[in-house]
Amino acid sequence: MNSDSQNTLTIAIPTYKRPEFLLKLVKSVIRQISTNKKISILIVDDSTDSTNNYVYSYIAKNLKFTNISIIRNTVNLGIDNNIVKCLEFSKSDYTWLVGEDDLFAGDSIEFVYNQIKFSKEPVYLCNYIYSDSKHSKLAKKSVFNELDTNILPKRILLQNYVWAAGFIGCCLINTNKWLSSNYKIFSGTYYSHVGGILNILNQNIPIIRKICIKNRAEDVDTFTWSGSTFDVYFSFYDVINKSSLSHEDKEHAKLGAQRLFKVNNLLWLIAKRADDVYNFYIYKKFYSHENLPRRFIYFVIAFLPKFIILPFRRLHLKSKFR
Repeated sequence: MNSDSQNTLTIAIPTYKRPEFLLKLVKSVIRQISTNKKISILIVDDSTDSTNNYVYSYIAKNLKFTNISIIRNTVNLGIDNNIVKCLEFSKSDYTWLVGEDDLFAGDSIEFVYNQIKFSKEPVYLCNYIYSDSKHSKLAKKSVFNELDTNILPKRILLQNYVWAAGFIGCCLINTNKWLSSNYKIFSGTYYSHVGGILNILNQNIPIIRKICIKNRAEDVDTFTWSGSTFDVYFSFYDVINKSSLSHEDKEHAKLGAQRLFKVNNLLWLIAKRADDVYNFYIYKKFYSHENLPRRFIYFVIAFLPKFIILPFRRLHLKSKFR
């Protein structure tokens, strides 16, 4: 599909019924790339209604930028398949996925473009930092804050940072290589993009350590998939199992995934109870098979009164941002 691509980089935005964030993001992208004809914007809208109409009207009337494509799905594909569609319809050598509610930091698009315009690497991982809902307050450290190298050996990536690719803004993908990755076997996992990446990794993975994205991650209401938190998190392990990684690499990747997806961490589980996404139904689905002592603890957490633990949860969230 991309063999005759004329663009080096596509900024691909899978969107769903959050027009205020979408417009803010598109404006910020155009401000950075308005004079670069090798960078395009692709919006794939999964709303299937008129929610984002005023955004597209504003773009047509006010933004003098022609290198933008808008695809409006006639049926709702869901977050995973909509992300996949972004890659399938990209016309560029590289596709940089970004959520509609996130923002590029500084001059990161041009900076990254200059890094990859002559590259053949299958994937780059881009540094990001968590922000509050208005993108004004940032976390104390970025995701790759402690790295002092621009190249990560595959084993180190899997052990320590594989979880970071779950955030789509981290992923700068060689479009053709990803499309040849047997990505369709990951459909419905929420992480098809990660599955494709795992299948095409080289032994050394380039990291862009400059902070590129502000990832809006203040509270549970941030995410459109909050009600499916446990399905989303456990799916990451399913993707690892389905990937073409060796058995040894898969075990390392699972350990790496636990750095974010702390599905067996009791404090994390209490936080999810405070967020009102952990309950008896989730206990039965994911935790009732555990050994008796842990099963009992998981059961008790499912019934903790939220009014007791919620204030501590809010204090913890506020402490994350400077």
